[in-house]
Parts: sequence; structure tokens; C-alpha cells
Amino acid sequence: LYAGWKMFANGTDGLSWNSVGTFGPCYRFALPFFLIGLWTVIRRREKSDIFILAQLIAMIPICLLVKPNYNHWMFLHIPMLLTTGTGISETAAHLREAGWRRVFTVSLLITYLCSFAWYVFQYHRGERYTGWESSGMELFDSLHTEDYETVYFITDQRMFLYNVRVCKPVPPREFQATKDHPWSETEFWMDQTYANFVRIHDDMALDDGGSLYLIQDSHINEVEDRLKGKTELDDIQYNGITYKVFEDVPSTPEKGSEREN
Repeated sequence: LYAGWKMFANGTDGLSWNSVGTFGPCYRFALPFFLIGLWTVIRRREKSDIFILAQLIAMIPICLLVKPNYNHWMFLHIPMLLTTGTGISETAAHLREAGWRRVFTVSLLITYLCSFAWYVFQYHRGERYTGWESSGMELFDSLHTEDYETVYFITDQRMFLYNVRVCKPVPPREFQATKDHPWSETEFWMDQTYANFVRIHDDMALDDGGSLYLIQDSHINEVEDRLKGKTELDDIQYNGITYKVFEDVPSTPEKGSEREN
């Protein structure tokens, strides 16, 4: 519970793909209104308040048992926002008697607008790690990997096929049918196969014609003899690794002409 409250107070759960900057699921300046709203719904217990309380109470088991981050506790966000709205409404009602309601409303509106503008800027322009390397999209598009029957590869990069999946996505059915353990409901890891990508092993039979080869340059001596007769293309750089690129005769003249163009 302490870690969860700190997550909301800090405006981030430490996972850059879950939160932008220090904004969190609700702006930190609004947290005092959440506390005011919580006190209000507990004290007055109208029908709408009971609805909000029921949602908050329903989240208690998750808050006690599940490690806090914004995804794991996502169903807490809705009652939190409703409670925050109640707190804002209650504060405005009290300030109206003192003649400060208009000042409060305008100030709060400006604060929300400025925060939203800064959030949008950070979301679209700010640098942050999203969990996947997607900078290779243009690189893989230029290779036209979908035009080949098989794309053979050798790499030391542990998440190579996961990054390929981001750059060259395929329909779910094809993904399930071509991953390491096709259609498995328990084995989801991709290390050997994905779509038309296949990792090369020792003494593995390689198809003739219509194949592309992406070989990490430090491993080229392992398959040098097997690449004789293949056409060497330009080297590529991906995730800081240099790959030697080879191709067989294209599977169809049309696809070959597309690549030449």
C-alpha cells in the first residue's frame, strides 16, 4: 500500500511505457482533491457516493496482493478520478460562500490546461524508452523481407525476433503458426522462428532460391562455405550490430524486379 501511494504521489510507476514524465494517471496537484473527495463520500454516503466507495473497496484485495504499477492497478483509476471530481466540486461549493469560487474555477481550469499541454508535448516529443526497439522499421522495409520465402539469420542479440515483430508485424494466426512452439498456450518465447525468419543452426539444410541471409559479421566464418554462390548485398547496422546481407536467386522474377527497383 505504501509503494502504491508513493507511485501516485510521485506521478510515475518507474515504467516509462506506462507513464509519461511525472504525470501519472492523474495530475499530482489534484491528489489533495482526491483526499477531500474521499472524506466527502465517506461522510455523506449518497447513492453516487456508495457507487464510488464500492469501486474503491473492490480494489482493496488487488492493492494488498498485486505489485503496484499503473497497469496492475488500472481499475483503481476510475474511482480515483470520480473521487477527485467530488473533491473539486466540494471545494468549489465551500469557496462559493466565501466569494472565491470564480477565482478557484478559473485557476483550476488554467492549471489543467497547462498541465495537459505539457503532457501532450512530453508524450509526442519527449525521449523515453518504450520497451521495444522500433528504429529498424525503415531498415526492414528496405530489405523487403516479406518478398523472400525464408530469411535466415545468425545473431547474438537476445531479443532479435521480438524487435523484428515490432518492425514487421504479421497477423495473429501467422504469428501463432510460426513461433517456436506453434499454438502453444504455455510456451510463448520466440528465439528460433517467427513468420519467415529462421535462425541458422549447424548442419541445418538451407533452402535454395528465394532466401535472404542476415549474418552477424562476427559469425560470418561459421557459414562462409554455405554462403558460396549467394549474392552479397550491402551490410546493415541494427541495434549496434553489423550484419552481412546475402540473397539467393529470388523466388519469382516479379519480386526480384521489385527489389531491384
